[in-house]
Amino acid sequence: MAEININLLVIDNAISKLQALKSKCVSAKTAAPTTVGGGQTVNELEKIAKQYQDIDLHLELLVGNTISFLTNLKSSYNKSEQKAVKNLGGDVRSSGKY
Repeated sequence: MAEININLLVIDNAISKLQALKSKCVSAKTAAPTTVGGGQTVNELEKIAKQYQDIDLHLELLVGNTISFLTNLKSSYNKSEQKAVKNLGGDVRSSGKY
């Protein structure tokens, strides 16, 4: 069985960066412009603006789900490490992982 090495510092840094990105996505919300009687070009530009809003929403969801995944991964790793140390009869605090 192959060994999987997880660097918790890298995960913490990634979570922090993703949380900052998510904050930018949330704070940068803009409304799509609407114009009455602007012609075909204006109508197409409104459609493009709406598509950008949809992309922004989906990016926010993707970043949020990635944050949740990494947080769950970190938690699961910590729990399995604690269990492994207990099974070996050691003290979790002395394992150097926490």
